[in-house]
Amino acid sequence: MIIDGRTRERHPLITGAGAEMLERLREHPDAPRFNHATGDRLREEDLPLLESYRAAIANERGIPTLAGAGGGVDDGAPICARAAPPRPSAATRAQRQRKSGASRRWGALRERQGRFKASPPPAIRAGTAGA
Repeated sequence: MIIDGRTRERHPLITGAGAEMLERLREHPDAPRFNHATGDRLREEDLPLLESYRAAIANERGIPTLAGAGGGVDDGAPICARAAPPRPSAATRAQRQRKSGASRRWGALRERQGRFKASPPPAIRAGTAGA
């Protein structure tokens, strides 16, 4: 796909696939009708600053990062942006265990009672519906 100058100005780092997706979004029948176009205007030389900002925010929030792991653009990026979520805390695991135990107990009770029997719908007398 040929990327026009206006799109390239608004999205300097856009790829051909990204431009195709943007075009599909703009031309979709359900797309909102705007009278002003925007873009990120993010340039290649802006990426290190963006990554350092991301790492600073992660550090401030106590989120572990990949600092020094790869030496690439993602170096210093929060782990949550690149890896699986951390294991739940001991308190969360204990709460889940208690809830699953309660669920098993209810299941056993239903088994002993022969499952819940479907009851017939209540009879509606003529002339009382919606009254």
